[in-house]
Amino acid sequence: MPDLESKSLTSTLAPEGERPATSSQQWAPLQYSASIVFFALCYATMAVIAWATTCYLSFKPIGAKHYGVVVLYKKNDGYGSIGPKAYHQLYAQSEEWFRAARVLAAIVATLTIPVVTSVCARAAVAFHQRQRLTLRQTMTLANKAWIEPATWLRLVGAGITGRGNFASSFLIAAIFLNLLGGIIAPLQQLYLSTATIKTPTWPILMPQNIDLMDHFSKFASSFDFGETTALLRDRLASTGTATPQAQLWSRNMTCNSLLTLNLECVIAGGQYTFSNMSLLEDPFFAQLPSGFSTGLIRQFAPRINSTARRESITKDEFPQGCDALPGAFYVSYENISALNDFPGFTFEACMPANMSATPWRATRDRQDFSEVLYLAVNLTTAAGWEVQVPTGAYFTRITVNTSAGFFELPNYMNGGIAGPLLAEDPTVRAPGKCDLDCETQTYDDLSSKSRRATPSTNSNGTAFNATQNLENNVNKGPLLQTALALFGLGSFIDVRTRALQSNSFGMDNTTALQLYRSNQCTGGMVPFLPLLRDQIGQEQVGNPIDGCSHQLTSDPADSAHLEIMYYLSSFVYNRYDGFFGERITNAFSAAAFLANQAWLLSTSDGRLMVSYDLGTDLQVPLLSLTGIIVVSVLLGLFLLVLLSVAVYAWRTPTWTTTLDAFAMLRIGAAVGAPLRPTRDSDEAENERLLLFPRNGAAGVAALDQMPGWVGDASPAEGGGAVGQLALGTGRKIMGRGARLKYRCD
Repeated sequence: MPDLESKSLTSTLAPEGERPATSSQQWAPLQYSASIVFFALCYATMAVIAWATTCYLSFKPIGAKHYGVVVLYKKNDGYGSIGPKAYHQLYAQSEEWFRAARVLAAIVATLTIPVVTSVCARAAVAFHQRQRLTLRQTMTLANKAWIEPATWLRLVGAGITGRGNFASSFLIAAIFLNLLGGIIAPLQQLYLSTATIKTPTWPILMPQNIDLMDHFSKFASSFDFGETTALLRDRLASTGTATPQAQLWSRNMTCNSLLTLNLECVIAGGQYTFSNMSLLEDPFFAQLPSGFSTGLIRQFAPRINSTARRESITKDEFPQGCDALPGAFYVSYENISALNDFPGFTFEACMPANMSATPWRATRDRQDFSEVLYLAVNLTTAAGWEVQVPTGAYFTRITVNTSAGFFELPNYMNGGIAGPLLAEDPTVRAPGKCDLDCETQTYDDLSSKSRRATPSTNSNGTAFNATQNLENNVNKGPLLQTALALFGLGSFIDVRTRALQSNSFGMDNTTALQLYRSNQCTGGMVPFLPLLRDQIGQEQVGNPIDGCSHQLTSDPADSAHLEIMYYLSSFVYNRYDGFFGERITNAFSAAAFLANQAWLLSTSDGRLMVSYDLGTDLQVPLLSLTGIIVVSVLLGLFLLVLLSVAVYAWRTPTWTTTLDAFAMLRIGAAVGAPLRPTRDSDEAENERLLLFPRNGAAGVAALDQMPGWVGDASPAEGGGAVGQLALGTGRKIMGRGARLKYRCD
């Protein structure tokens, strides 16, 4: 078997520093692939940094301790005192890290196959020196066939047919390493997704919001003087069922979502209305606009929910002697004529409890109370009068149940949905309540005083006495507030009845006739009637005062009688649902809402602070725990094998750096004649057949017969300083002594 030659027939080995005696002999050192370890380490470092950064950012940002807000005055742990620009920069640099990690991951994915191929090409030299490979197996490694899909198919076919003379264990290992490295990037993309989240910028403070406790502060007024009642009366006159209510909340944000809006929401411009409050999920009043979000900060605000219930009762169930009950609200109106020459009415309203005592409590905890109002309406007609109202006696009980307390405002943490009514004060900073993610909202006035109820007095049934006795109660319940606005001093029925009693209408008969013919409005909107309209706000057909007060006849007194008749009939009968009472019940719920609104906002000394931070968008990676584990295990295994192969190539002295074309040219030269086909032809024909074998490399049987490995053919002992390399013979090439460099010629 011929030896591998350079310029002579033999090659010799010698440790560095021990030159052979013959200076004319050529020699060179064995190769060590130290650079491949460096490149493999650089690649592994980039891969680990890119993946580790992505995994870290899926849990928390780099530079800050969390993606959300912890309102503590500590560096990197809350808003602190570093300023909004510097604080948000903590999150901006995290996004830059993510962008850099994605770029680095793309570079790693691009370099995976080239790096693995380079490492395997270096290691293939060391492998072929230590394994007795055929020339065909060595050529397969030299061709880097592990990256060719055709080779993979040939291996599959070899497993079936058993014709795998080209395969070696290194080839299979190299294919596995390439496949392992190649699937990591797709797996990362399979498990990795991105999301846009909100990160803190800086809190914006809204001071002077009204707290329930503010009505019990020493700074609050001790007298009402009827201002809140007058305000409520105006709102009852100007508010209809289709009027948008910015402060009407509901826990189902139908009107505040991107979903298809229902008709009522469209009419109201995306806000809730009083059209049908029974369809709303937990409707309530809160000072802030409906759907207001505090973003990244948990904040709380007071809310009040009042729901009315209406029942038809008998005369016996109506409270007797209500005018004599201490602290009760009682009024009565009538115009009964002995001659029965005009339509008559009698009306009584009674709240039999001690209404001079406030039902509200000085607390932020949940509080519940109920109020009951009894109405007695008796309508009669007269000969010659056409009045489109039901006649007879009707007795009704109106019950309003009120719940008040605090709720969590919509934010990013609760999905932008208003929280439920809380049982306890949430503004107290404590674990499980408003802890590290809340801004301070209250500074309680420890000298706050509770309201003292006014002395109980008896009412003689007049609107003046009933109102005078109860207006000193500045913290009235919503139903009492509504009753005072509808039936108390200054109400529509009170003004009309006193005008009848004093025969003072502010106009003569001629003017009244002109106004009657022109159908001109002579007064404002009649309170409560707009709330009795249908769900889209259409006026009641057949009720001439639903719209505004105007002359119903040419006689001012007769017109006043009729106006009161139509007004009182509205509490008994509705043009849309008759005596069923759904519209009337809905109207009392709406009136209670307006009463709560007027009461809560009646004080100007609001001490509740609400902070919000809508944040800014930040792109973050999303990784499941399964994805992190799977990719990390595969990446770790891949890099471990890759580095091991690189170190193996580095620590093994080799006769050539890589099995490239020049290395195979030298092996072919050493093989020589066995590669030439034997033909009975001239030398030129032999040369042509060598360059163009009929069946390609597969048809050259010599490739399976000739060895393709290089060994150390120098004597085991006494070989001197210079050794000898040979093709297909000798021992494994080893570094002598302490792995000194070797030279060969």
